[in-house]
Amino acid sequence: MSTAGKVLIILIVLFSIVLVILMAADAQLHNQRAIQLHDAIKRQKDFQKQVDQEKAKIDKAKFDTAREQEAATREMILLDQRLTSLERTLSSLREDLSRYQIDLKRLDTIISANSRSREFRAQELAAVNKSIDDSRKLVTQVKKFNGELRLEVERMRDEFQSTLAQNKQLVEKLKKFEGTTKPPAKPTSTALNVDRAAR
Repeated sequence: MSTAGKVLIILIVLFSIVLVILMAADAQLHNQRAIQLHDAIKRQKDFQKQVDQEKAKIDKAKFDTAREQEAATREMILLDQRLTSLERTLSSLREDLSRYQIDLKRLDTIISANSRSREFRAQELAAVNKSIDDSRKLVTQVKKFNGELRLEVERMRDEFQSTLAQNKQLVEKLKKFEGTTKPPAKPTSTALNVDRAAR
């Protein structure tokens, strides 16, 4: 599992724990409020009975009832404020979770882009390596062909020198033969070509 996935799981677990705590606190507050209201109603009934039984204690009973109602109201206001604060905290946690999710998506996008870039660079490197290998093969072929050409040139030079030496010997023999048989005559075109080749 990637790091982004682990972070997301941790955030979800933390959010679930906070949500359970908030729900438990809200249920407890509602239970306390219901108990208090029930007690207040019960006390009012008791006070009403006391009013019916003892008219002399009506004013005091009303005062006590009003005071208790005021205390209950203040307590309800405090509970509402606490509930509002908890709801704001829950909203803030939801916003943080949304922001973390956006950050995770952005991080996933960056990781994907880097992966594509690495793949592209790997492909470029493979292409460059292939081009280098092809160039090396071509250089090897050229060297081999150059060596073959050099050997061929040397062979042709050796043949040329051998042929030239043979032609020189033939020219010398021909000169000796012509000198013994007749006076020197004007060289023919064949003799000139042989002499030029000898030179």
